[in-house]
Amino acid sequence: MKYIFILIFSIGLNVLSAQSNPKLYEVIEKLVRLELQINYKKTPGFLVGVVEGDSTYVYAFGTAEKEGNNTHENNHIFEIGSVTKIFTASLLQKMANDGLLSLDDPLGKYIEINNENKNIALRELVTHTSGLPRLPMDFGTKEIKKNNPYAFYTKNDLIKFISTYKVQEDKKSKYQYSHIGFALLELVIESVSHESYSSLLQKEILDPMELNNTTFQLDDAQEKRLSKGYSLGGNEVKPWLYQSFEGALGLKSDMNDLLKFLKYQLNPSSTHLSRVIDQMREKQVESGIKRVSIGTGWHIVHHKKFYDMFAHSGATDGHRAYMAFVKETQTGVVVLSNSENNMGGLGALVLQLINYNWNKKKMDKRLGLK
Repeated sequence: MKYIFILIFSIGLNVLSAQSNPKLYEVIEKLVRLELQINYKKTPGFLVGVVEGDSTYVYAFGTAEKEGNNTHENNHIFEIGSVTKIFTASLLQKMANDGLLSLDDPLGKYIEINNENKNIALRELVTHTSGLPRLPMDFGTKEIKKNNPYAFYTKNDLIKFISTYKVQEDKKSKYQYSHIGFALLELVIESVSHESYSSLLQKEILDPMELNNTTFQLDDAQEKRLSKGYSLGGNEVKPWLYQSFEGALGLKSDMNDLLKFLKYQLNPSSTHLSRVIDQMREKQVESGIKRVSIGTGWHIVHHKKFYDMFAHSGATDGHRAYMAFVKETQTGVVVLSNSENNMGGLGALVLQLINYNWNKKKMDKRLGLK
């Protein structure tokens, strides 16, 4: 049985990048075989993109469709779920730098709220320390269509919820991951700018970075490149629709754009958004999770004898996304899959291995550092 599994991956892997790194391929292929056997059976296909300094590599595993032989391409588009939060946080930080708002402003300054939630600071929303739950308590009552949970939850529904919900005392100022926080930041951004969140993100973040296939609404050409997504049960599902929560989960993108975005994180000076990128990496609060703190949007993983790793993941009913990097070593990874099934931490494992298993001495030697 093991021999058959290895054979499947030998046939199913496609090296998509212009550059070739056989040793890196061997590492990733081994990880796939040893770590993801159970998950792979449920996941038709996925892409692994790696940045090592000036070099970029992309490998495709499995197939683009459950019943088919074609592998994913770099320009195939995926829902990136909560990785959207990094883009929303980028826009929020830029608006703060431009003097349009302050991260210490209370929510009530921008949204009419009639309870104590008006005092929640924007900084608490972007760092998941507002005390708000992951989703509104009435969220399920608006889920009219199966596998499209956000399609009918409106912005008015969100405002009504935040105006009546009472934050539990033991949750205040403590890390609790929340989609609601970023949905509210979307409303704040629109209140300040007097334009739609999506159009402002396009103008201030996506266009300057030339992320031409990172969007909320696909055009006809992009629609044709959209990867078919599959649920936990293996059924094909349609992309999520939104009336609110786009700022938390709504973006779609491809490997080319996400690797470009990742390179900007590694080399901020290559964009006029360098100050924004640098500020977002600054530690804001502790998460309560061992060796994990929170930046502006990013989760920061602290290693005892190595540099910090910045990471974020995302999931929808049909896709998963993961992005992580280590700035000091100029390394990063993006993983995209067309299934809701967990990828077993593949992205973090790849990043760990290309950083010599978090061995600072070996990595510094390779980089010519003392």
